[in-house]
Amino acid sequence: MPYSRFAVDALGVITIILVLILVLAGLFCILYLIYFHTKIRGQGYNQLGYFHGPWIIRIVFILFAIWWGFGEVVRLNLIRGEGRLLSAFGFRWQETVCKCYIVSSLGFAEPCLYLTVVFLLRASLQKSGTLSQKWNGKTVGYILLFCLPVFALQLVLILAGPQLEKNGLKHLPEYFTSPVKQSEDDVALCTYPLLSTFCHGLFAIMLTSYLVERICFELKGKKMHPPLTLHRHPLCADIIEEFQKCHTDHPLGKFLGQCTELKVKLDRCFRQEKAIKRKANFEQSKKLKERLQAYRKETAEMQS
Repeated sequence: MPYSRFAVDALGVITIILVLILVLAGLFCILYLIYFHTKIRGQGYNQLGYFHGPWIIRIVFILFAIWWGFGEVVRLNLIRGEGRLLSAFGFRWQETVCKCYIVSSLGFAEPCLYLTVVFLLRASLQKSGTLSQKWNGKTVGYILLFCLPVFALQLVLILAGPQLEKNGLKHLPEYFTSPVKQSEDDVALCTYPLLSTFCHGLFAIMLTSYLVERICFELKGKKMHPPLTLHRHPLCADIIEEFQKCHTDHPLGKFLGQCTELKVKLDRCFRQEKAIKRKANFEQSKKLKERLQAYRKETAEMQS
């Protein structure tokens, strides 16, 4: 059921308000990131250096989001029609705006947002690297480089769409390739071509698959605590029992931090236990070495 004109305009107003909030929040975050960066460098908070390493990439992410928000405002039907902002322009000009919007949004803004999120999450999984001064610049270059094929593909689909309809894809409906729908009052309404949306979704699936694979790989590579067997860890037996009981009593809460405090205690106990065992092994090794030296000395005296 199509929406009424009032409902469409109301959604347009809400969209503009949300985009305005996005812009204001983004500008505030950019200013705060710059302030935070200056504070860290000025007062020598080296402990926060790794956390704040990708600050330029965060700013770039905000700029991509603002660019995407402006595109969403441009495509609104609220600014089209009689007496509206774009009413002075003809249908062809409005059609060109819609084409530019599709290429800008599906070919540049959204892929860059996805890529930026992937690089930020990937950086958070690394033990080092984001402290490098060149990391931010290289990452921006990689984002634009990986986005270029998607941009070119969307551009080809939009420009070649009419030709595809006339030649090879006559049997396909218009919404497969057309980014514009003409209304009764000769207004160009922006739509998402199905082919462009399909390519965009395929790109998002590829990035998501890569990110999930990287996360699984990193998690497998991390060392977990030793097997929780009481006979192997007598010094930590009480904490192990409490930890296992917590997991049994809170099957869902354990994923929400219900047993985190016990996990911290358990890790601390394992470290202390390891230190005690290391010290005991060192003492045994020292005694064995002394006995071996005494035996060699005694053997040498007997031979002489």
